[in-house]
Amino acid sequence: MYRCTERTEPADVIIGLAALIPNPWPEPEWSRGPLVRCMQGEEAHDYHAGWLRDGGRKDTDLFVCWRAGGAQWLEDAELCLRLKTKNGQSCTLFLHHGGPCTWALIDTERIAEVAMADQLMKDWGISIVPPPQIPPR
Repeated sequence: MYRCTERTEPADVIIGLAALIPNPWPEPEWSRGPLVRCMQGEEAHDYHAGWLRDGGRKDTDLFVCWRAGGAQWLEDAELCLRLKTKNGQSCTLFLHHGGPCTWALIDTERIAEVAMADQLMKDWGISIVPPPQIPPR
């Protein structure tokens, strides 16, 4: 399954609201860059959701959600990493998703970038040697 290519820049008010939600971690992880990419598949949909920040609890993450050309909102959602969530639902983020969320989606843009980099390295005669593995103690 391929990833949706929709992106959005979270509004300042969304980032501000996310910052107000308590987090058990001293330095929560946030998404990188100004744009958040939809994490759903490529099938037609107008509801988009992209990961924004570690959740306010151990079992939740914050997602910025948006409709194409519409408003944004914030969801503090438990992903269906199991077949059923604690609440007995299949997925707390995507309506009618049977779960579990694996996020094993193919990113076609990333594949193209890697293929182009590989071709350039081949054309220029560059090879990358992986660092030596240090055996565990």
